[in-house]
Amino acid sequence: MTAVSLAVLCRDLFLLGHAHVAAGQAGEGHAFERRVRHHLDASGLPTAQGFRVLGRHSVSGLYHQLDEQTRCAEAMVVGEWKAYRGTIPKNDLLRFKAATDDYWLSGPRPPDVPVIRVFGGTGRVTEAMRIYAAQHGIVVVTPDRWPIPTVLDTRLVWRPGDLEPVSAIDHKTMTSLIRPLGTVLAQQPDGSWRIPPVPAAPDLRHRLDVWAHHSDRAWGWWDDKVPERFDLLLEEGARGLGRVA
Repeated sequence: MTAVSLAVLCRDLFLLGHAHVAAGQAGEGHAFERRVRHHLDASGLPTAQGFRVLGRHSVSGLYHQLDEQTRCAEAMVVGEWKAYRGTIPKNDLLRFKAATDDYWLSGPRPPDVPVIRVFGGTGRVTEAMRIYAAQHGIVVVTPDRWPIPTVLDTRLVWRPGDLEPVSAIDHKTMTSLIRPLGTVLAQQPDGSWRIPPVPAAPDLRHRLDVWAHHSDRAWGWWDDKVPERFDLLLEEGARGLGRVA
């Protein structure tokens, strides 16, 4: 099993998005997919593309090609990488959610680890898209906000600056925004599926505000231009040296 955590994987995807923008390739989607694939290969993470997701064909019989499947320490990750200069179209997020549902529902049994959906790249997402993603447990990774799993890790964001990590109550609040597929679409003993209640938008806005607050705290230190900390982190990540041992 890989020792790379979900927090590190999301941090690396976040840095790759910044590197892609810095290289003047913000709108080049295929180039970004290659950039991510090269990094995953260099990191020793398993990769798979194509029309079989989680080892399955879709329940509908339709073919949906998703950008990546990989495995980190805590979860199987199904990812979709987008490269835009402006706002990422909401239909890209809706299609990703529908396609991953279609593969998940084909069963017959879930994998032995949680399945986490990760969507992002370059460009921005609207607050309504963040709410929709949170309702369905999709982790959003875009350059403007530090990823939730990364913010939750005490080592990656806070320890270098000797900063106060996320409090226990805020940790619980943000963790609730990461919902594995098995909790979004829960298979029952008789083979049927149960959809647990979807969190309401007003409640999710509060949780997203907590995330934004801690992301802003992180930027306050990492974006300090005196030592140019974030630029150094980006250069280190580009060399493949960004993982925590």
